[in-house]
Amino acid sequence: MIGRAVVQRLVSHAGLEVQAFVHNTGNAWPLLRFGLSLRTADLCSRRDADEAVRGCTHVVNCALGVDDELVEGMRNLLEACRRHHVERLVHLSSVTVYGEPPASESTDERAPARARRGTYGWYKMEQDRMVLRAQQQGLSSAVLCLPHVVGPGSRLLLAVLRALREQRFTLVDDGIYPVNVVDLANVCHAVELALRCSRVDGRRVFITNDDSLTWRDLISALAPLAEVVPDGVPVIASDAARALTGDQLTLAQAALTILTFEQVKAVLRRTVLQRNLALAAAIRTCRRLVRGACVGRADFTPRMASGSRAEGARLDPALCLYQLRRVRHSCDRAKRELGYLPVCSFAQSLSAFRRWYETAHGVGTEWWPLLRELST
Repeated sequence: MIGRAVVQRLVSHAGLEVQAFVHNTGNAWPLLRFGLSLRTADLCSRRDADEAVRGCTHVVNCALGVDDELVEGMRNLLEACRRHHVERLVHLSSVTVYGEPPASESTDERAPARARRGTYGWYKMEQDRMVLRAQQQGLSSAVLCLPHVVGPGSRLLLAVLRALREQRFTLVDDGIYPVNVVDLANVCHAVELALRCSRVDGRRVFITNDDSLTWRDLISALAPLAEVVPDGVPVIASDAARALTGDQLTLAQAALTILTFEQVKAVLRRTVLQRNLALAAAIRTCRRLVRGACVGRADFTPRMASGSRAEGARLDPALCLYQLRRVRHSCDRAKRELGYLPVCSFAQSLSAFRRWYETAHGVGTEWWPLLRELST
């Protein structure tokens, strides 16, 4: 989603000559209308990374990955950038490097990164450290630190919308806490600024919508599309949400440890058949682990105890956890050093998301009642 949008921006708005490399071409087909040739590359392959960078003066890293793939891919990319004398690297980081939940001082990028080892945030933190070392060794690098990305196709907005429809969304402390988001257009704008900026230092720079959006605001904005009444959304206290999400996350993390075994990772990089067999075995193991941890529980979806405003409500642990991030990350440094100012507000972003969603899901058509049931 981000990589495709960045390419579109750099080609259509900045008028730059762009070579797009993708892990697979599944979601990249819209780029063909710009006359671009799509080439595939696996950054975990030193050869692929080298071929991707050869001939480029500037590199934007939007690559996704799992666990050690993020670190190995970054290592190969940095080596290729140095080998081919790249003038500027722009790397996309994540606010999850500051932990779950982040410390209060992480309003500023200088706060210590403290993501727990083995989490996505920890691997992104390792990437950031590698980029900073490369900067200190002479590779001009910018690190853009992003929260949830919103706009057409936003995973966060889709998750909230689905949870509202399925009555799984619960506001923590009445939704008073901030939602850190950035519109896709603002990300692309920041990438262009980082490519052109005369001086960067390889340290994280927050890129956000720079607004005062709260979870209550977000729910009120999405409620009409979800066909729910905002005041009818259940509410719980943060202590209760923290206890429930803690139990759920502990179980999920335990189930996923099988995927960190070195033997499994080695197999996953081999043939398609071997990879599929290993993945199937890992899934079976995770299921056995979950069943063992949930013996005697027919429904282990977290629920609120009696006596609360959310009594009996099913909860979405991930969305509760997001609401426990009480920090609003400031993009003052981006304004000061990159000249960044958001080009798209949340209201504009939500409007674009709504148009996309209604078109993509047939809202308002004769088929919508059926499609609505199928989407929940």
